[in-house]
Amino acid sequence: MTRLILSIDEHWPSKPECSWVLLEGDNKVISEGNSSAHHWPTATTHDVVLVGSQCLWLEVALPKASKRDTPRLIKYALEDKLIQDPETQHLTVTHRRTADDEDINIVGVLVVGRERMRQVLNLLSAVGRNPDRILSELQTAPLSSEGWQVSLSKNHGVLRMDSHKSISVDVAVMEEFLEAQLATIMGNERRPNEVLFSVTPGVQDPDFQSIAKQVGVKVTKTKPYIWWKFLRDKTSNLLHGEFELKNSNSIFTGFKAPLLITLVFLSIWGFAILFEVAWLSYQQKTLNSRIEQIYQNQFPNSVMVAPASQINQHLNVERSKLGYLRDDDALALLAKLIEAMGANAANGILEVNYNEGLLDVTLTEPASTKAEQIVSLLSSRGHAAQLERSENLARITLHLETQ
Repeated sequence: MTRLILSIDEHWPSKPECSWVLLEGDNKVISEGNSSAHHWPTATTHDVVLVGSQCLWLEVALPKASKRDTPRLIKYALEDKLIQDPETQHLTVTHRRTADDEDINIVGVLVVGRERMRQVLNLLSAVGRNPDRILSELQTAPLSSEGWQVSLSKNHGVLRMDSHKSISVDVAVMEEFLEAQLATIMGNERRPNEVLFSVTPGVQDPDFQSIAKQVGVKVTKTKPYIWWKFLRDKTSNLLHGEFELKNSNSIFTGFKAPLLITLVFLSIWGFAILFEVAWLSYQQKTLNSRIEQIYQNQFPNSVMVAPASQINQHLNVERSKLGYLRDDDALALLAKLIEAMGANAANGILEVNYNEGLLDVTLTEPASTKAEQIVSLLSSRGHAAQLERSENLARITLHLETQ
């Protein structure tokens, strides 16, 4: 089982390349790189980490209420904290804790634009990479017990203050950013003793001495920042609510609606066939009943075995009495054969023999090539036809009798 983790920033897909790592089940690295979607390796599962300024992680104070009212209260509390309307944002609750006032709950919320979520999901789905989880780097970045920790990548960073608070870092104005954050410390909040920097391998270190001098706090470089190493099972998954994906990696995803329509159509078609079979069966029974009734009315003292054939035999007897052709006379059978032969009848008959309703016809060699088709056509018209070929395949004998 393999897992592909993608690091997607706010510039994706305008800049189609993103960092990725492919892991085995025990988190052993198989490969890693930075490329567009066409070069991503195949994997069993997919995780996405939203990095940069795509997310906000905020805390709001809410009065104690039922879980049903929580979403509404969160949106109301965020109105003063967000520039955009909370209705346009996708909200994910990360934690709850009780404030000093026991009637108040502090709720942590990850905020990301709903339109951005749709864009990311639609584009990943288009390349066959439906994610199992979407996480925020604000929550996955490492935390230090010794002070604030800044995790730096090439074009962005994350400042982690504590287990419930972090913020995206503007790398271009690092000193001013940290100074502004330290200036916001109020009340019972504790000023950090030091700021630890964790830098991604290959990324140039900032000027730690300059930063320490400007912000007035000790600055220390710590272990390298490996962005994918800090994903945990308990990290909040942004795929919930309207973005919840069930069986997202199934090959049938995207085909549910067409499959459902097809299933409904096939069901209707099946019922139509069953109805037609039942209706034809009813008509057949009605017709057989009618024939039996006619036979009993016309021949009351006769034993009824196969009424349709028996009526036909009586009809032939009456025709003979009146001097008409029976349908099993030589001329009648020959006419049916010639009709089946069509254009092959001209110079197609070599010899004709007739005996008690059985017509034997030998075809010429040119007509013999069409013998199978002639027999098939006669059979489809309700006649018992048999085909025999001579050893040299030049003579064909047809046995014809009414069924």
